[in-house]
Amino acid sequence: MARSIFLFSLIFVFLSSCVSTRLESSRAKKSASMGDFLLASFFDAPYSAPEIKTIEVFFSNEDKDALGKQSKKEIEDFAAQVLSYEDYEISYQIFFNQPAKKLYEKRSEAVKKALVKSGIDKDKISEMENANPENIKNNSAYIEAQMWSKE
Repeated sequence: MARSIFLFSLIFVFLSSCVSTRLESSRAKKSASMGDFLLASFFDAPYSAPEIKTIEVFFSNEDKDALGKQSKKEIEDFAAQVLSYEDYEISYQIFFNQPAKKLYEKRSEAVKKALVKSGIDKDKISEMENANPENIKNNSAYIEAQMWSKE
């Protein structure tokens, strides 16, 4: 009997601390402890870890900003896969030998346009900062999607 009372008390204390932490974490707090943060993060976590898909597409010419025909098709197929998920974010990075600012901007815009034309929300597209994916060839764009679905 004493054992079941002890067990009940222990469960009650644990659950009340979880609820308390959950309520406190829902308000903006500047000085939350790490324990509160971790417990709140557990309850506020997204429904699942994102699935990540990547593609590498190529520009038609070293001095041009146009994507190759095959690359446009690959972006369409990639976008169709991404759009089958409930939520997503897309980021990209452009690679080429001679970094000319104007060409870089045009290529960046070409990638964005191809993604938007394929149905991707323009507000969910961003440029990668300081990413260095392995084995990426010059004259290309590396595109990565993080996708979530409710489970």
